Order: sequence, then C-alpha cells, then structure tokens
Amino acid sequence: MAATRKEQTSKLAIVVVTGQDPRGLITKATRTIGNINPNLSDNDMYEIGSELAQFQTYEIMAVGRIDSAILVSA
Repeated sequence: MAATRKEQTSKLAIVVVTGQDPRGLITKATRTIGNINPNLSDNDMYEIGSELAQFQTYEIMAVGRIDSAILVSA
C-alpha cells in the first residue's frame, strides 16, 4: 500500500547562542517562524533564514528547516 503526503507544512528555525551555563556549556534557543511555503527550495529557505538572522540580538548557530505532513494511504 502506497502513502501520499497531505497538508504539508514547513517552518524556518534559527538557532541562536544565548550564553553559557555554570559548567561552561553553550546555551541556545530556537526562533521558529511558521507558515513557510513548503515548495521553497532548501537554498531559498537558507537565504531567508540568513537575512532574518541579521535581526537577532544573539549570535546565530544554525538555520534549519522543519517539514511535516500527514501521511494517508493512496
């Protein structure tokens, strides 16, 4: 039985370094922006994330993409 994707969504995630904990380990937070067009290429998503990262107070650690969908039988 084959499955197909329905209701596919994408989110942009920007991971920022917020400081260090008492043990000296890096602490981080993720800024997530929803309702991103799931048809955008990874390169376009990275470019958008890099541009939005300029508005963050903290140092940028990574730009990511979170895709999700509901799987139904075809």
